[in-house]
Amino acid sequence: MVNNDSRIIKRPYKREGNPTFVFNVIYSVLKELESNGCDEFLVDITHGTNVLVSITLSVGSLFNSRFFSAPVIGNPGTQEEC
Repeated sequence: MVNNDSRIIKRPYKREGNPTFVFNVIYSVLKELESNGCDEFLVDITHGTNVLVSITLSVGSLFNSRFFSAPVIGNPGTQEEC
């Protein structure tokens, strides 16, 4: 996180593995950015677990968000399914 002086603000972080914690973290980040004047989010969901991507899509739908991801690239000669 960056403050108005362009300095990084470090905050204590306690790792939790449950989906509610992940939801709350993503929501709080987007909410804070929105309150600082960001009116649209472009969210990259290329990498992440199914839970992380699902939660990010759910939280992003609560804000003015658009999502994108890189195409799945597999081994030559194989067919990938999404």
